[in-house]
Amino acid sequence: MFFAFGSLSHKSVKCICWGTPAWEQRKLGDFLTLSRTPGHTGANAKKLTVKLWGKGVVGKADSYTGSEQTQYYVRRSGQFMYGKLDFLHAAFGIVPDKLDGYESTLDSPAFDIASIDSRFLLDSVTQEDFYLRHGMIANGGRKAKRIHEDVFLSMPILVPTEQEQTQIGAFFRSLDGLITLHQRKQDELHSHAFGQIPIACAPCKTQKSKLLCGIWNDRVGFSELVIMASNLFSPIKHLAV
Repeated sequence: MFFAFGSLSHKSVKCICWGTPAWEQRKLGDFLTLSRTPGHTGANAKKLTVKLWGKGVVGKADSYTGSEQTQYYVRRSGQFMYGKLDFLHAAFGIVPDKLDGYESTLDSPAFDIASIDSRFLLDSVTQEDFYLRHGMIANGGRKAKRIHEDVFLSMPILVPTEQEQTQIGAFFRSLDGLITLHQRKQDELHSHAFGQIPIACAPCKTQKSKLLCGIWNDRVGFSELVIMASNLFSPIKHLAV
């Protein structure tokens, strides 16, 4: 599914409008189940870690160095993970296929996902209003708060219908791909012109952030999302393919 929002007309938007179902408040525990499959020790586990600011789950360079006294747990592709000590720095991510079977300690717990779109979930928890507000209730000092699994699973989350979640999640996946494509084009132009052409796609990520904030603050439906995106990205329509 690909949304060429740069050339979207209001006529085409009307074709996908069906009304906006109300969002409801649920708990993360309604969608996530803690996974604790024992793996290796720190001495021989293939390790992964959760990057800050919602930048995903990655393999660790020092994958095979660690203590034999530390127990690691197996993580599977598609699972949601977060960092207990870096919750206030948005350490959230989804395990990618290439890291299936890699391991982490209990400081980076993993959860099986059900009945919620994984991309929608990730975009929800990486909103500042979510992780800063809920992170402040954790145990520990200001710089070392630790969010335990039971506390995390009890946190409330606002969700639309599964159909809306899937469409919103697919939209942002497409938006990320479009931003990456345009950035690559601009980098090539910039390189060929020896630095004389300004990077026209620099506002893309800022506009995406505004779009995300608008979605969760106003709890709009997919049809309204497309209209918002068309308006926000109108200054860079000439970059659409």
